[in-house]
Amino acid sequence: MSDFEKAFNQLSKVSLENHTELWGEPKTERAFFEAGQASKQAEIDGLKTQLNNMEACYIQAKKDLEDAIYLKDEHRKRRCQLAKQLTQKSLRLTEAEFEYKRIKRLQAKDCLQIMRLTARNEKLSDELKALRGEHE
Repeated sequence: MSDFEKAFNQLSKVSLENHTELWGEPKTERAFFEAGQASKQAEIDGLKTQLNNMEACYIQAKKDLEDAIYLKDEHRKRRCQLAKQLTQKSLRLTEAEFEYKRIKRLQAKDCLQIMRLTARNEKLSDELKALRGEHE
């Protein structure tokens, strides 16, 4: 307990007549009282400063949280966009692969038909030569 608090506790027990006996002249008593009051005001000012600092910290923490939430949302949106683009590219790739395989099958089928037609054409050509009597 500070000296000022002790003095304030004693003030409630002492009448005004005894004040001059305890501390001497009224000027001294007033200076002592004002010093105690200034001490309490300094304590109040310190607490106000501490409260203002805590409020500033809270405001900064809240701003940081809002910024983090915003960045998280932006990251999520971008990730969704990239996933959508990747899915679209994957679908286009799958379609291109399917079309490539279809064309290869058609080419193979056409080659087979061409080979068959060529073989048949050669056979018919040989038969024509045989019928005309043009054997080699």
